[in-house]
Amino acid sequence: MPGQGLSPEAAAAIKRIQTMEATAYRVEACQERLSQALREASAALADYTALVEYYDSPDWLADVDFSNSPDFPEGVACGVTSEDWIYDLIRRQREYGLAAVQLGHDMLV
Repeated sequence: MPGQGLSPEAAAAIKRIQTMEATAYRVEACQERLSQALREASAALADYTALVEYYDSPDWLADVDFSNSPDFPEGVACGVTSEDWIYDLIRRQREYGLAAVQLGHDMLV
């Protein structure tokens, strides 16, 4: 076992090194996942913008009315005409954006 026969100072140094080695691997793995998530979020911004524009448009209101009419076919997905779902997506986008700003600040300090 590494550290046998070492001074207490050397044993403490080895323990620190091993702890920080494991810490560095965890940080590196987290950074890789964060990098992937940032790429995905960036790519999704155009979709998010299109969704917000649709939600704010007369088309959305017309689609809500149509989806609630008897002429709307059964079995056709129409969750996007639910005000709560889109509102929640917009609210979460704002929350995640603010959290990203705070995290970015904390990462640079």
